[in-house]
Amino acid sequence: MKSLCSAFVCLMMVVLCAGTSPAVAKTLIPEGKPFHLSEASHKNAEKLPKIKAGWVEKACVGDVDFSFYAKLDTGAKTTSANAEIIKEFKRDGKEYILYRLVNDEKKSEAFESEITRYARIKLRGKEEFIRRPYVLMNIKIGKYTIVGEVNLTNRGQFNYPLLIGRNMLSDYFYVDSGSKNLLKTQCPK
Repeated sequence: MKSLCSAFVCLMMVVLCAGTSPAVAKTLIPEGKPFHLSEASHKNAEKLPKIKAGWVEKACVGDVDFSFYAKLDTGAKTTSANAEIIKEFKRDGKEYILYRLVNDEKKSEAFESEITRYARIKLRGKEEFIRRPYVLMNIKIGKYTIVGEVNLTNRGQFNYPLLIGRNMLSDYFYVDSGSKNLLKTQCPK
């Protein structure tokens, strides 16, 4: 089982972002740059020029060699990952989730994360709702790592198992809809 972000980063993101909107609960960490407490909040994050990205990019998850081809979708409000929920549980009064991410090569990796919130999603054409968990996740695109909220759902029927929405794109990337794989992401080994 792997943690998607170091305990320190997750703890600091949860502490600093408590009570803020999901759009604020993110930061960008350039490759090779140490993470400092002052960089944990979006308001204090380093102001970098926006990075040109293709509408499909390789993205790494966490600090392990596990990647997806992700669709960068400026029309989607939130980021969503293809996940099989194994179990939800409580530890020290907090809600956690054990889940398996499944990539486009049908490889999977188990992760455990603290649940940051739930979204209530209305099913299309039906009167019923489902409850979808959100977790903080490190996603590396090119030489940058974005820390932000990701909802976990079954995306097996879609071409891309990871959809990166505006909550992780808007402040850092602009998307070239005519290009793919501009950023040449290398996953940690």
